[in-house]
Amino acid sequence: MISIDYDKISEIAEILKSINIPVDNFTNPTFFPPIHYSEEEVSRFFLFIVAVDHRTGTYDDPFEGYVDGMYLKGSDLLYHLAVKRFLENTDYFSPDQLINITTRDISEWFSVNKPRRKVVSDPSTRAHLIRDIASKLIKIYEGKVMNIINLSGGYLYKSNGTGFIDQLKAFIAYSDPVEKKPLLLAKFLERRGIIKVKDQENINVPVDNHLMRIAVRLGIVKPTETILKYFKFWDEEVDRELDILFRLVARRAYSRLATKASISPFLLDDFLWKLGRERCKFNSPLCKENDSDTVKNDCPFIETCEQYVKRKTIILNEHKFMKTLYY
Repeated sequence: MISIDYDKISEIAEILKSINIPVDNFTNPTFFPPIHYSEEEVSRFFLFIVAVDHRTGTYDDPFEGYVDGMYLKGSDLLYHLAVKRFLENTDYFSPDQLINITTRDISEWFSVNKPRRKVVSDPSTRAHLIRDIASKLIKIYEGKVMNIINLSGGYLYKSNGTGFIDQLKAFIAYSDPVEKKPLLLAKFLERRGIIKVKDQENINVPVDNHLMRIAVRLGIVKPTETILKYFKFWDEEVDRELDILFRLVARRAYSRLATKASISPFLLDDFLWKLGRERCKFNSPLCKENDSDTVKNDCPFIETCEQYVKRKTIILNEHKFMKTLYY
């Protein structure tokens, strides 16, 4: 149905070895809490905001607009509005406060008015996800995220179920079988020095739509003819099981790629996610420098990317799966 091309992974890995990927410590105050806040305050911010970091808009109606003199869209806008509230009052991220958050609260919080009124998609689901976390934090962990981290002992998974990701699965927002949000949260907290992952072998890339799109375009995962239609055309949406299957295969492929390139999967995710948003875009990959005035260099994978060779006759995208809270 969908397979991994290990030879292609080896080709891509050799290219990755020559790329110097900068390490983001996620302290930019435009999007994240500055460094002088406590571990509990920072952990709360990331736990609650990663929980609602999914499908902020649609492909034909993105969540975007002007705020504080900047034009932001998608997750950039989400995180900026979140950290703005955090800097105004860190207590707002207390589970005692967020347990009562409403759909209206979300609509007012995650919205912009310029150039026109835009509200983050499905605010009722986001409010529900936040209330679920707040309630369980209070009931199970005395309202403290650090209790989850301390109980994990720095392990993502433990045989007794007390690993960091093991525990996160109690929250609806973090229930994705492919663990996109749990892995993203772990990446944020590791970079901030709040969690020191001991089972490094269990770190994986958090696979979302951007990384799925890149995987099929590079050719490290290959759909068979019977399911290629899901990546060529967007007139049919896959079901939940196929979405999980496709992303699990991509996650395994990226795990092998990270190993072959001797790079942390979290750092690989930084590079690929940025590539997906800025260059390897939906429907319009910017492969060469002259494709856009905003692109400074050719894609580093241009010589080996299977999509680049086929781009004039076929454009592959990620599969269509819109109604998700996973990514």
